[in-house]
Amino acid sequence: MNVLQLLTICGLGIPWVVVLVLAGGYSFFSKRKNVAVGLSIGFSVVLAFVALAMLGVFIAIKPEPELLSVPWMRFGELAVSLGIFLDAKALSVFVGVALVAVAIQLFSAWYMGHDGGKARFYVLVNLFVAAMLGLVVSPNFLQLFVFWELMGVCSFFLIGFWYEDPNPVVASKKAFLTTRFGDVGLLLGMTGVLSVLGTLDFHEIGLKLVASGEEVGTGILLTPATASILLVSVLLIFLGIMGKSAQFPLHIWLPDAMAGPTPASALIHAATMVASGVYLLVRCIPLFSYFPIASEVAMWIGALTVLTGAWLALFQTDIKKVLAYSTISQLGYMVVAAAAGAGEAALFHLLTHAFFKALLFLAAGAIIHSIHSQNMYEMGGLWKKMKPVAGAFLVGSASLMGIPPFSGFWSKDEILSVIWQNGDRPLFFFLLFGAFLTATYATKQALLVFSGSYRGKEKPHAVPKFAWGALWYLGILSIGLGLLGTPFANVLGKFLAGHGEHHESELNVLVMGGSLLIVSLGMIAGFFWNKTNFFAPSSRWHLAWISSPFFKYFSATQPGNITINGVAALFAKVNLAVVAWLALFDRYVVDAVVVGVGKGNLLLGRVSDVFDHQIIDRIVLGFAGMVRNVGNSNRRIQTGHIQEYLGFFLLGAVAVVVLIFFLR
Repeated sequence: MNVLQLLTICGLGIPWVVVLVLAGGYSFFSKRKNVAVGLSIGFSVVLAFVALAMLGVFIAIKPEPELLSVPWMRFGELAVSLGIFLDAKALSVFVGVALVAVAIQLFSAWYMGHDGGKARFYVLVNLFVAAMLGLVVSPNFLQLFVFWELMGVCSFFLIGFWYEDPNPVVASKKAFLTTRFGDVGLLLGMTGVLSVLGTLDFHEIGLKLVASGEEVGTGILLTPATASILLVSVLLIFLGIMGKSAQFPLHIWLPDAMAGPTPASALIHAATMVASGVYLLVRCIPLFSYFPIASEVAMWIGALTVLTGAWLALFQTDIKKVLAYSTISQLGYMVVAAAAGAGEAALFHLLTHAFFKALLFLAAGAIIHSIHSQNMYEMGGLWKKMKPVAGAFLVGSASLMGIPPFSGFWSKDEILSVIWQNGDRPLFFFLLFGAFLTATYATKQALLVFSGSYRGKEKPHAVPKFAWGALWYLGILSIGLGLLGTPFANVLGKFLAGHGEHHESELNVLVMGGSLLIVSLGMIAGFFWNKTNFFAPSSRWHLAWISSPFFKYFSATQPGNITINGVAALFAKVNLAVVAWLALFDRYVVDAVVVGVGKGNLLLGRVSDVFDHQIIDRIVLGFAGMVRNVGNSNRRIQTGHIQEYLGFFLLGAVAVVVLIFFLR
């Protein structure tokens, strides 16, 4: 066992140690919460240093992908191993999760300071981190699926952490059931891949799919039937990815997940659960590349998710809901990149998004904790009152919008450049419009929260230095990571590519210039949106009837003079119309599917209940009754009189003699 493998095992074991210690001594730590917090934070810092040490060793020795495995289980000829697969992609996500976990746990010490379930919270957070790290280094589908489901359980408990309130409980159930729907697809897809390729190992799958034409690997030939099975299996795997990474239409669980504690939201929406779907898609690039139709489906679902999430973020009043829909939109960018075969670009944006979105969520949590409100229209003027938090939030917003030199600019433009170079112009303009909407809602949010005068009811209280120190730690990472992935050097891209797999990143001036122009226009639109305030709850545009003709909005202006209010009114009209359409689509299509699946399950349950009671129970009870009746009959001849037993014996002996006589 070499140094890198030893460090990896230590890194994987650290969060499990915290979980076992805190859970095993829960009665002790629940009374001494600060001890539990200190222990958890200390081990998270150790984990971060171990992860950085792994990165240093990996860069120094430049190894082939490390595989350490032990036999796990065997099904006939199929042997499944439990092990560690560590390449540049796995290591980069491993380090990202470890670095984000430090900030979240440090911030939670203040945010959850007076919560009675603080020890329980830290147990769940460490279990979540342990599950994500285990998933990242999984060498095969089966091991990944175990940790995949463990994260689902952790998200259920964290979203419903405040179980005394019915809203978090409902949200946790919604998240759990929606993602389980996708997980059924993933499980079926894994089974299909196994039946066709005979393996669940990611590396072996890649090797078997490198052959051209119909031939797959060492002598395996795909017939039309097996090719169809494999295609359906790939699409089913993507269904699982859609559930975990909140892709349209399985995005519905993620905004409601805001019901949990804000640090849990940062963990779920930044570095762990939603990122796991994108990571699995990157691991499955050989499967999707083999079937162009599957890649097209994934790319367009990702593009639709980009627009859906960004558009819905425009109309939120809850500061956390804006970030939730923003997460949905940004995940769409990652899915598009991975489905296009650009795994490095997808992971680059996954890592930058992990840092700046965790920063945004934690900064939003600091604001919520300070003013006891999540409504952005009850904020305003917080720049003067919370400058460290405001500065950190604006760094995250700049990264989200894609303003240079912040990290989001470089990672988002890498994805746009890949799609442009692939020649897919409609998809490119979809993503570009998503960037415009992102800049619009992010600008609107920043102005509502930090500019103008304070509109809240409670006076904001101070945020301790160690809490906003955790924010600025993420802010530095949000800036620094992007500089490692610029097209001028692209150190991160070359590292993620490993051994010569990387498609060289080029400085595309046209794409970069177009992106900057679109972001600038989006910021201007966000400024005017906030200036005219036509979607404030008290605004007349907020209550406008969506079927009114457009020209009526211009009737208040002078003839031939299109004022800012007139343009705002037109924009409001278009937005309201689109939102109304999306609401109808959500009600009659998305909800219809969800309700239909629910009713189908209820029907199956009733049929199963009838089958169980009327058939299975009757068969079982019939056999039991027959045995009972035979027993009752036999009990009558068990009198205990030896004379009767001798008589039966003699009758039996005579019967045997007679039978032998006649059979001769």
